[in-house]
This record gives sequence, C-alpha cells and structure tokens, in this order.
Amino acid sequence: MNEKFMDFFITLAPTLLTSVTAFLIGRYNNFQNRPLDKMELAYNRVYYPVYRIMREDSIEISTVIEKTKKYFCKYEKYIDRSTTMIYKQLCECTAMEEQERIYSTFCDNIHDNCIYLRKKLGYLQPGYFRIYQYLPTKIKTLIRIVFEFIVCYFCACIFSFVKVEKIREICLVFFTIGLFAIFVELIFLLIQKMFDFIRKIKICNKK
Repeated sequence: MNEKFMDFFITLAPTLLTSVTAFLIGRYNNFQNRPLDKMELAYNRVYYPVYRIMREDSIEISTVIEKTKKYFCKYEKYIDRSTTMIYKQLCECTAMEEQERIYSTFCDNIHDNCIYLRKKLGYLQPGYFRIYQYLPTKIKTLIRIVFEFIVCYFCACIFSFVKVEKIREICLVFFTIGLFAIFVELIFLLIQKMFDFIRKIKICNKK
C-alpha cells in the first residue's frame, strides 16, 4: 500500500509543483511590478506618518485612531487592503481587550509595510529572510507548502528506489510529517479565506 501511494505521489508531484511554482512566480512578479510612484505616495503620505504617530510616547489607541483618520480617508486607494481592513476593525471595536489585540496587529502591519516599502523605494536592501518575513501571509504559506511538498517528493523518490529498510522507514516518517504539515497549512489557508469572507460581509452590511 505504501509503495503504491509513493508511486502515485511521485507521478503527481511534478505537475503540482510546476503549477504552484508558476503561480508563486506570477504573484511575485505582480508584487514586484507595482508602480513605484504609488508606493512612494503610500509610504510618504500614509505608512511613515502613521508609524511616527504610533511611536509617540504613551499615546492612547483612541488618539492614534483620531490622528490617523485623515490619512486613511484621503489616501485610501493607495493603502494595502490588509491595512484598511485592520484599521476598520480597530475603529469599530469597543471592547478594550479586543481593541488592544487588534491594535497590536495594526502596529505590526504598519511596521511590516513600512519596511517593505522602504526596501522597494531603495532605502535599504534586506536579505532573503527579511524579504520572506515581510511578504503577505498567504504567499508565505504557499512558499512553505512548496518547500514541504519538495521534501515529500524527495522522500518518496528515495523510498521507491532504495531497498535498505532502515532508510525507507526514515523516509516514510519524514514523508508523513511533510504531508501532515501540508494538510495543516491548507487548513490554515482555508480558515483565513473564511475569516476574510466574513469580514467582507460585515463591512458590506455596515455600509
């Protein structure tokens, strides 16, 4: 049973890897080819000013909301959708504990976008790990899935061609762990999609 499944996986894996890799390259190129003038406007008019406001000593969340509102109203079309969604949640939330959690996410989002925009505009050049760190969450998840899929593929190949039982057992363990990791990542993507869909519905209903 194990050998049949491994053979099936080896046959299927290259096609799936090619498709996902092509998708990632397309998304990356689209991400890289955004007009620099719009990025500069987003950085200068929104992200950096908001970042400066958040760094003020002992500033209240309500004050941050009040001071940043003008940037979100005037330059909304230049702001990343994830930032806009978090900001709307922050403005609408009334429970203090929940608002603090959303504010923490909002701060991380502003910080991450600031660093990404600075890099794109030539202010700095981070290494590959830093580039990965500030990619959108969905892209990072897909990259991890590709890496886990490659691990599974190599384990399946070794399992099929090597006859030493101990090596085959090790490969089977890593293959199982890899498949489980892929399954968890896919569940995470699905849950994220559901939450995004629910947020969109809530925003539409309030409008």
